[in-house]
Amino acid sequence: MAREAGKETKAEKYEDKAAQIVAPILAPTVDKGNAIIKKLWRAEVYDLTALVKAVAEGKVPITVLEANSVILNNMAKTFKDTMSFPGVKFIGEDNLGIRR
Repeated sequence: MAREAGKETKAEKYEDKAAQIVAPILAPTVDKGNAIIKKLWRAEVYDLTALVKAVAEGKVPITVLEANSVILNNMAKTFKDTMSFPGVKFIGEDNLGIRR
């Protein structure tokens, strides 16, 4: 407009200012449509000793605990009948094997 009005100096000044303007970068928008946000819940054990004590005191059901049979079986193989834990038996079973 300034150029059209014959004001060249003013037009150049405005063009220089316009060249220095940096457009902000906008975050992309997402069309949510019919989407909803649901809160999902999960449990995280951060203190196993406290959980075990609570089970022992009857405050928490024993079903929240699970014996680690892989570890217990490995301990049975290692210690055989020289060691035991309360509530756990290490059992030796005879197994017939045939060599070829």
